[in-house]
Amino acid sequence: MAFISITDQHPPANKPVLLKQQRENYKPFVVVGQFIEKGTVESYEDWAEYDEERDEHYCPEGFYERLMNWDEYEWIAISDYAPVIAWMEIPGGDE
Repeated sequence: MAFISITDQHPPANKPVLLKQQRENYKPFVVVGQFIEKGTVESYEDWAEYDEERDEHYCPEGFYERLMNWDEYEWIAISDYAPVIAWMEIPGGDE
């Protein structure tokens, strides 16, 4: 299994995968994360996008890192400071 460049293909939406990020002048690093499509994942109203038609707040579209050791937050948005450059399926992830 190899990493797929983000410029070639985005990962499937709303599915945890491995995301490779790279900050300028630093080596790439890998996190567990996902790409969230607009209007698909409900969120808290203080920072999310509001959909008047559905009267719900949703996570903005973009990449999110999975936090495995926090109780309060499960996903956090990935900033452009260390953008996602590639992704791949989690090995053994469907088992």
